[in-house]
Amino acid sequence: RKRAEDELSRQAVELARSNADLRLFAELTAHELQQPLHAIVRMLAQAAEGKADDALLETALSSAYRLQDSIEGLLRYASVGKTQTQTIAADEIVDQALTDLSVELDAAAAEVVRARLPRVEADPAQLRSVFQNLIANAIRYRSDDPLRVEIGSADDALYVRDNGCGID
Repeated sequence: RKRAEDELSRQAVELARSNADLRLFAELTAHELQQPLHAIVRMLAQAAEGKADDALLETALSSAYRLQDSIEGLLRYASVGKTQTQTIAADEIVDQALTDLSVELDAAAAEVVRARLPRVEADPAQLRSVFQNLIANAIRYRSDDPLRVEIGSADDALYVRDNGCGID
């Protein structure tokens, strides 16, 4: 009986940990999917106000494709349980993230300074998500100074720096 109670207790702890992990995963996934969706909504609102041009519509379409890619990446991750890495050009991934956030960057009058980035071994959707989240946080937590975002690589690592009030 004691062993059964101990096992039940262990399983309860494991279930609580698993539920906490699932909640965190759901929060991160929602954050990831909201970014391109918010961009699409803002651009469609501008289009509804008659402020649409070809560049705006192309950006909205690009954001919709990114949202689709994120959902496909999520489904791939959920079905396999691990990421699908490949050698990719980090510059292209940063371009995609900057396109997704172009409306917000313009509204913040942000200066984006980029160095040439290397090819890296990564899951494209996850790397785009990392860049999107770091840049979006730079916009969200900027100081009163004009926003400056630097993207580059050093010592075999990619980085995003900004002059906001956030963490180093």
